[in-house]
Amino acid sequence: MSRAPLDTALLAAFLRALAESARGRGALSVAAIVGGALAESVGLVLLVPVLQVLTGREGRVAAWFEGWNPDGVLLLLLGGFLVAMTLRALILYARDRLLWRVEDEFVEAQRGRIMARLASARWATLVSIRHAEIQNVLSTEMARLAMTMRFFVQIAVGALLVLVQGGLALYMAPVLAGSLLVAVAIAGAAFSGLRHAGVLGHDFTRASLNQLQAVGNLLSGLKAALAQNLQSRFAREFEQALAAARANRRGFARRQARTRMVFAIGSAACACLVVAIGSLVLQVPTPVLILLVLIFARLAGPIATLQQALQQFAYHLPAFGAVMALDAQLEATGAGAPAVPQDVPEGSVELREVRLRYVGGGGVEHVDLVIAPGERVALSGASGSGKTTLLDALAGLMVPDSGELRVAGVVLDAAATPAWREHVAYVVQEPYLFRDTVRANVAGESACGDGAVWEALERVGAAALVRRMERGLDTVIGAGGTPLSGGERQRLALARALLRRPRLLMLDEATNAIDLPSERLLLQRLAEIDPRPALLMVTHRRDNLDLFDRVLEMREGRLYAESPHAAS
Repeated sequence: MSRAPLDTALLAAFLRALAESARGRGALSVAAIVGGALAESVGLVLLVPVLQVLTGREGRVAAWFEGWNPDGVLLLLLGGFLVAMTLRALILYARDRLLWRVEDEFVEAQRGRIMARLASARWATLVSIRHAEIQNVLSTEMARLAMTMRFFVQIAVGALLVLVQGGLALYMAPVLAGSLLVAVAIAGAAFSGLRHAGVLGHDFTRASLNQLQAVGNLLSGLKAALAQNLQSRFAREFEQALAAARANRRGFARRQARTRMVFAIGSAACACLVVAIGSLVLQVPTPVLILLVLIFARLAGPIATLQQALQQFAYHLPAFGAVMALDAQLEATGAGAPAVPQDVPEGSVELREVRLRYVGGGGVEHVDLVIAPGERVALSGASGSGKTTLLDALAGLMVPDSGELRVAGVVLDAAATPAWREHVAYVVQEPYLFRDTVRANVAGESACGDGAVWEALERVGAAALVRRMERGLDTVIGAGGTPLSGGERQRLALARALLRRPRLLMLDEATNAIDLPSERLLLQRLAEIDPRPALLMVTHRRDNLDLFDRVLEMREGRLYAESPHAAS
């Protein structure tokens, strides 16, 4: 990721994405911002004749209302001022609602696009991206992106307000107002702090990612660390990441405080200059001078906000860069094509001369495997020998470096592979259950009735468990399956797999939390399904291998048939 102070390409991409998201509401928002500033300016202009009436000074107001009762003129002008301020308040109300929608929909559009990319990404893409990077983008960087939008809106509001009311000041006293505005612009450019804010923003993105990575390392390795009293090492790693982020935030806060201090002093100096130069040098009429002081006093807040918002915008804009980077990774490596409505022929599933290797090592090579319809195959092998890679290739999750995936002798191309996955059920050792009812977790996307759900639960031995639950199928399970045991979660996941009516059922140690007698009964019930799916089961247990037609073994990425003696 670039560490440029304020990446113009990133800024241009941000503006394009915002314009695409906002559409017509963006133009309406700009119109509302300008309208509010103009309404306020009209109200301020009306203060000139009001001040002339109150001070008894001659001016245009005398010519406009010659012969009128002064009290009536005053009330009329005050009424006009009130109408202008009321109109301004109504416009600002509409503006704020529009801007909130623009902000919210922009961030949600980015989040929705990333989630859609993730949901449709190929498995090979997902395993190549650090989970901490995905979590960081969807949590921290999305929150920072919302801040980016908020400060961009503040910049737009402040800039247009300064332009409109600065123009009014130029109209009232061109020389004095023009000189002061030029001085303010030069000072603002000199003390903008955009360069350092942009650099710190990029650094914060890295620091945030490092924090999440440290937390992930802690959670994944905590059990082993506790067993060996190594947990302090994880704590130190997290503290280092935390310290880097803290130093980053402290540095940015210090720069903002310094800018506020300089601006406060500069604002006081400008006010003094307006009064001194206007009164002593340029002989500006008192009502106009008072109005200029009022305008610059009212502009002090928006200018200060504009200055701070520019720094904050530069600091948080790298969050959009992080979102774009993840989006580009997901797009460049190829999102999975949607399942095309097509028939996948029925027949044997086959891997022919498949080679699939990972950059860091591991995978499979020279794999030839044919699984006939209804055949039951057990697969064993040491950890890291390539068993899961083999299952991923059969499911079409990973595209082989070489070789082919065939069904009934037909090679499955990129368009047909998603359709093949509609006929595959894949259950892993740690299945995920959603925070939803038992019914929703088991039925999944299928439109089956409760009868089919209960039948699947009976077949996997989970019906009694569900009947004991307080609300049966309507019982809500916690995220991840809490408070169910590992074996209970596996049974519900198996029931969900059966309701897919798969041709190929693959179990990656998906029964290792179930006791051996129950596993045997489960395998016998699976054999009774009509029509029976082909079954490929990864297991380290040897007690129930007699229920399989073949027992295969993976050794260092290669597939071997076990001898009958080894399987017994």
